Amino acid sequence: MKVLHVIPSVGPQRGGPSVAVGAMCRALGEAGAEARIVCTNDNGDGVLDVPTGEWTLHEGVPTWFFERHETGWRALREFQIGRGFAGWLSAQAEEWDILHIHALFSHLSSSAMRIARRRRIPYVVRPLGVLEAYSLRRSAWKKRLFLKLFDAAGLRGASAIHLTSRREREVSLIPGSAPRWVIPLGVDIPATVSIGKKTGPLRIVFLSRWHEKKRIGVLLEALGSLREWDWQLELAGTGEESLVADVHRRVVELGLDGRVSFPGFVSGATKAGVLDGGDLFVLPSASENFGIAVAEAMAHGLPCVVTRHVALSDEIAAAEAGWVCGDSASELAGVLRGAISDREECLRRGERARQLVMKHFSWASCAEALLAGYCGILSADRTRRSA
Repeated sequence: MKVLHVIPSVGPQRGGPSVAVGAMCRALGEAGAEARIVCTNDNGDGVLDVPTGEWTLHEGVPTWFFERHETGWRALREFQIGRGFAGWLSAQAEEWDILHIHALFSHLSSSAMRIARRRRIPYVVRPLGVLEAYSLRRSAWKKRLFLKLFDAAGLRGASAIHLTSRREREVSLIPGSAPRWVIPLGVDIPATVSIGKKTGPLRIVFLSRWHEKKRIGVLLEALGSLREWDWQLELAGTGEESLVADVHRRVVELGLDGRVSFPGFVSGATKAGVLDGGDLFVLPSASENFGIAVAEAMAHGLPCVVTRHVALSDEIAAAEAGWVCGDSASELAGVLRGAISDREECLRRGERARQLVMKHFSWASCAEALLAGYCGILSADRTRRSA
């Protein structure tokens, strides 16, 4: 089976979804499929240092990069136009059994859906949470117009919609009647972790792409009310300059400088080190269709504090693998105070968190479910064509 994954960017600065697609393709390869990626060389404000216009092995996956169209207009740059992509895919489309298209409101994803419909190539769409109400409220009129003109037809014509959690299925506004798959992402699970070996202040970790929906300010306000307690915060990740400046200013205003460290964007062994050095992971987000950083933290044995808007919150609550808190800073502070004052309970919940991930969020199980879905689509497509 030959599967082409289309995504605007695999740049790590774009956050978890862009990084996850490579792991997904590696897992599909190990399961027996040929999975490749096509994308732009986008990496947020910059571009990746990669060859363009040819197949190259990137993070272990054959990947074709197109040059991102450069423009001084930020809104157009965020559309992530890939120079020559539409013509290339039109010529290549029939070489693939199925397309798996990640993201909406982007040149590559919209073009891929249109070409696949025209060439009658089956395709799956993973919307990455952008059809949830929270996301649709941002730049609402632009998204409504874009959906009407382009992406709604693409969603209606899809063979399936790939959602990564029950919550995403429940709250997403998806045009059409294509089957809704709920297939969670996986995470790399370290063989060993340092649960139970830490002393000193409770080390709280926040690790995510910085964005207003992550509500870093609420986390800082909550910790500002807990200055007399014994904790340290590692605030990993980065974002737009204005947001970074606001966060640093707020740390000073709350009197938390000296108790908050800023490792910046981390990946690979550095990311693993940040997670291994933590005792508790916190993500008070207003919207997460999966929350891969949460699953990664649990794989390292960290109990997680999340809001109910994080898709994994139901699983965390059911397994007692952390705590689910309300939206306010005071509610978050109450949960954090309980965790700081009961380190043994933190350890117990961290152990449950790791077991939860090992049982339900492996890349192998993700690949197995995807392959089963692809096979069902191709079987139905062959039946339809022969009728």
